[in-house]
Amino acid sequence: MSETSQRYFRVFEHTADLGLEIFGADPQALFVNAGRALYEVLVPLEGQPPENRRRQRIEAQGEDWADLMVNWLRELLYLFNGDQQVVIAIDLESLAENALQATVTTTDFDPDQYRVEFEIKAVTYHQVIVAPYEDGWRARVIFDV
Repeated sequence: MSETSQRYFRVFEHTADLGLEIFGADPQALFVNAGRALYEVLVPLEGQPPENRRRQRIEAQGEDWADLMVNWLRELLYLFNGDQQVVIAIDLESLAENALQATVTTTDFDPDQYRVEFEIKAVTYHQVIVAPYEDGWRARVIFDV
C-alpha cells in the first residue's frame, strides 16, 4: 500500500476476516476514505488511470452512521462483485446520518490489468463503529473474506 493510504486507513487483524480502521476530518471525508480504502485493499490501482470510465449514482440509507457505513460499503462492493466494476473516484454529493448520495467513477475490471489483493465477500456489522475520534472521525469495519 502506498504511503498516502496509510494516513487515512489501516488494516487490522481479525480472525479469518479483514478489518479496516478508516479516518477522516469529518463525516464526508470519512465516507469517501472508506470507499477509497475498500478499493485499495480489494483491487489496488497501479500505473496510469484507466481510460475506460463511466459515472454512476449511488444511494445508501441507514438507521445511524454505522448502519449507513455498512450499506455504503455494500453498494460499493456490489459494483465489483456484481458488476465487475472498479471504483476509481468518489464524489460524495450529500450526506446525513441516515442517507447519502454519491457519484462514483468506475472502470471495467480487467484481470490482466488489475490484481485482486483480497477476495471480499461481504461487509459485516460485527464490531462496526462510526464516531467522532480525536480531531476527526473514525470507522472500524470488518469484511468477510
